[in-house]
Amino acid sequence: ILDNTDESITLLDLNCKILTMNKFASQALESNVNQKFNTLIGKDFTDFIPDKDNLFYKYYPKAVNGESSLVEISYQTVSGEELWYQ
Repeated sequence: ILDNTDESITLLDLNCKILTMNKFASQALESNVNQKFNTLIGKDFTDFIPDKDNLFYKYYPKAVNGESSLVEISYQTVSGEELWYQ
């Protein structure tokens, strides 16, 4: 079911460790960090977001506490491609 969408979905545990991700998310992250999907599982997702001002750090704790939020942000990959996340 996760791979039947064009949305990037990454499942994290409460400590921001990557549990799994759909094909769209793995392709985006693989191309950005030059690592294969199977090496990403178990990694700390925050290692891929070094900018502590990134909205992830504001909204992830809210999500963990059950709050709903809708945020759209752009992200520039290492190759210069602009991706949008919601």
